[in-house]
Amino acid sequence: MARNLPKQLFRYKFHPECASPPAVFATHVLVRRQTSLCCQRWAQRFYSQSAVDRIQQHNPPQSDGTDAAPLSKPNNICTTTPPRCVTPYRFGDKKYKGFQLLDSDVIYNRLISRCHSMRSLKSSGFVMPQDFSVVTSTIAKEIYVLRKTVCSPASDPLASKPKVILLDCEMVYSNHDTDEAVSICVVDFFTGEVLMNKLVKPHEDIVEDRSKIHGITRKRLNTALRQGRTLNGWRESRKELFTHIDSNTVIIGHGVHTDLGVLRVCHTTVLDTMILTKNAVFGDERLSGRNWSLQALCEELFGLHIRASSKKHSALEDTMAAREIALYCICHPERLQEWAEGAKKTEMAKQALQEKRKVKKMTPPKSSSYSTDGDTPTAEAEISGERK
Repeated sequence: MARNLPKQLFRYKFHPECASPPAVFATHVLVRRQTSLCCQRWAQRFYSQSAVDRIQQHNPPQSDGTDAAPLSKPNNICTTTPPRCVTPYRFGDKKYKGFQLLDSDVIYNRLISRCHSMRSLKSSGFVMPQDFSVVTSTIAKEIYVLRKTVCSPASDPLASKPKVILLDCEMVYSNHDTDEAVSICVVDFFTGEVLMNKLVKPHEDIVEDRSKIHGITRKRLNTALRQGRTLNGWRESRKELFTHIDSNTVIIGHGVHTDLGVLRVCHTTVLDTMILTKNAVFGDERLSGRNWSLQALCEELFGLHIRASSKKHSALEDTMAAREIALYCICHPERLQEWAEGAKKTEMAKQALQEKRKVKKMTPPKSSSYSTDGDTPTAEAEISGERK
């Protein structure tokens, strides 16, 4: 049936009741970038109406004495409108937005186009493939991490994995002079499904738990460990992460280089909201300048106040906030540019004031060899005269 048709015209999914596909099937079709038109007779999905017409020409329906219903697009079939979140997308008392008005393919293409270059990632502290293939660093802690770093798995067209995910890790400081993950959260960007949200028991001894930042105390971690609710260090965390991503997956987050670093992962398809907003202000070529925090960006861009109740970081809340920032930046580029221009003026004014204070501090006070009345020489002048 399909052998005589160009392969690029359609993909299909068999379903006995294509006029009323279940929500899971419809969501899968959209998330996996499959098609939106359905041929009710052949229970297949096609890219275009012309493909449907062609299959009807190749396989005309057999008349059974009754008039066949005209081919039409079912009223209740999902089109290219993005699916709603499969789980309530909220944190605490805040309900996060569902999908934007743009089509999911448009959003995906915009995300891909805004992913950072290798040069930008390298300058922002990301590990590149050449860094750990031939370790040239002389810093002990960098060598310790690089020797355990691997690239994300190659893309498998048969594997069903999200196209875009959000990643955030909370961290502790270890006896190896390195940051280690103490929690990990992974969320599907398009559906809002929480794929991972677990505590992590570091392999190394904890020197500083940083519980004042994220609220994860040693007691809480040990309790979760006894109950079997933790991942065993970065190795098990990375292994589970790799079940959700491949080399083509877009990873979104804020300061993603630190998250990938503690997981010992090299990944180059990244959209980092920290880099994205910094480049909007200072330009892609400027390597120095202010990095805006996640909390500051949420407040300045769209008035979202995160960490309002506990004042602590949460990996789940941070992934949601990063998603909001990424969507805002790609869906409202004119508003991003307007914010960036104002932020640049503010930063330039701050830098000018700092330079002025620095110069004033370094300039020695002017001294005179005469007294204030201009007639009597000072002691310094008299001593100088005696030496002459």
